[in-house]
Amino acid sequence: YTDTMFRRHRKRITDSSSGNQIVLMNLSLFIMLLAFFIVLNAISSFVETKQYPVVQSVLMTFSTDAIREDVKPSVAPAETQSIHEGKTIERIDALFTSQITAFDAVKNDQLGTIQIEVPLDVFANAVMAIGQEDLMNAQPGAIVKGKKFFLPTLVSIMKSDEQGVPYRMDMVVHVKDNPAQLQNRDPQKMAQLMARGAQWAVQLEKNGLAQKLMSISIGRGDESMVELIFSPHEPFTPVEPEGTP
Repeated sequence: YTDTMFRRHRKRITDSSSGNQIVLMNLSLFIMLLAFFIVLNAISSFVETKQYPVVQSVLMTFSTDAIREDVKPSVAPAETQSIHEGKTIERIDALFTSQITAFDAVKNDQLGTIQIEVPLDVFANAVMAIGQEDLMNAQPGAIVKGKKFFLPTLVSIMKSDEQGVPYRMDMVVHVKDNPAQLQNRDPQKMAQLMARGAQWAVQLEKNGLAQKLMSISIGRGDESMVELIFSPHEPFTPVEPEGTP
């Protein structure tokens, strides 16, 4: 009886020792694997440009609601298409974007106005350039790349508002000093500025813009810039006095 109990007790000890060895071996493997990933993470580096395509690929594979930030070439906005579509102020903005190197624009969608400040020399060259074509009336693909079409296209856009109301353009040439003081101190310079503006007006009129749709004035500001204000033209209609038959 005693010998039998001893053999059973020794078997229990042997089984327990074997189980502990398996646990220790699994724990050792786990610690080694953990240490491997810690070292791997420590020596790795993060490259954002490579991460984005991987994340997008995973999203596209495992999600039906993946958000794509890229723009398909077939729907990418073209400058010629933008000039033909949208409100008048949007088309004017698109025209300046395609033809003027640098400018600042402030749009008011409620009033339908756009205020543009552009370098004076750049605007003068765009207006006075010869051989310009009207992009609004040109056949698709007829405009040669690099061809100038700023002035006639601008006039066409101003005359073809979607509501049938033409736009006017008020040009403000800047001077450093108060215009009234400059007129008294240097009337010759003031005359030169007005003469230059008159040349722009002649070119605009030759391209079909009526005189009533444009104005030229002198204002105080950066002499290297000219300010252009585009707004819907509201013709003056005098109010007849009451009682007039």
